[in-house]
Amino acid sequence: MQSFINYSHKHTQIDQNILNSNILECKQRLQCKYSEPDELALRLKLLEELTQFDLGQFLLINRGLNGYWTDYAINYPREQIDELHELEQCLLRSKPFYATYERQQIFKKINQTKVENGAHLAAIPCGLMSELLDLDFSQVNELQITGIDLDNDSLLLSQRKYAALNLTPKISYLKQDAFSLTINNHFDLISSNGLTIYLTEDKDVLQLFTKLYEALKIGGVLVTSFLTYPPLFPELSEQTAGEYNDDDHVARVVFGEILEVSWSCFRTTEQISGLLKQAGFNDITIYGDSKYIFPTCVVRK
Repeated sequence: MQSFINYSHKHTQIDQNILNSNILECKQRLQCKYSEPDELALRLKLLEELTQFDLGQFLLINRGLNGYWTDYAINYPREQIDELHELEQCLLRSKPFYATYERQQIFKKINQTKVENGAHLAAIPCGLMSELLDLDFSQVNELQITGIDLDNDSLLLSQRKYAALNLTPKISYLKQDAFSLTINNHFDLISSNGLTIYLTEDKDVLQLFTKLYEALKIGGVLVTSFLTYPPLFPELSEQTAGEYNDDDHVARVVFGEILEVSWSCFRTTEQISGLLKQAGFNDITIYGDSKYIFPTCVVRK
């Protein structure tokens, strides 16, 4: 099912003062770090190009993606990417973003198996909730979906998407922090993507998993994901990325050196499995994307 969103339109107003301040901070940091003229010139050129398209501006202000821009990276029509700014094409085709796209397809395939009459599915945090709203509900007539997120924009856009798709499931939304959930034994499935990659401390990941465990019914399933260490950490990396192409090298410079993105909280399979077990989960199955960059975990309460 295709997203209803027209990605050619601006999503939010950019605060020009914050954008200019962040651009200046990036320039100063790069000038201090890179003394070799060609290296510095390349990074300043890429920084300038980031200011020329909406995704780049959002990244410069936030150093991460919200629900809308995550959905954009996953669902932007691949056949139309050539129409975008050259640097934006490069970022969307790079291994990290393509792994996000593959991860979404794995999520939807697994989530589809839980679409049953009487089931109650949830996305926490929900973002635009495409991993649930894009499923096939044609064979059910009694199903509930709950979207929980702290980001008001994501909740509003998800509600618009639901209304446009004219789906049969009953859907409710709750604006709440995942860490303060007080829901117990309620959901048959929780789809939870994207939060762990922003959590530096294992104790915070454990708290999240514990809250999600409590919210599931006995026998309920959690579908979640984590970000593995890149080849820059050879002793910890599990990725099978192979040779990096030009897009990947540019993306590494943009995300790692210019933006210093906040989604760089890597974990090994052993680490994430241990945290899931500590939270109470068992029957852990891992599904990797093609490069094992953004694996999916399916666990049961």
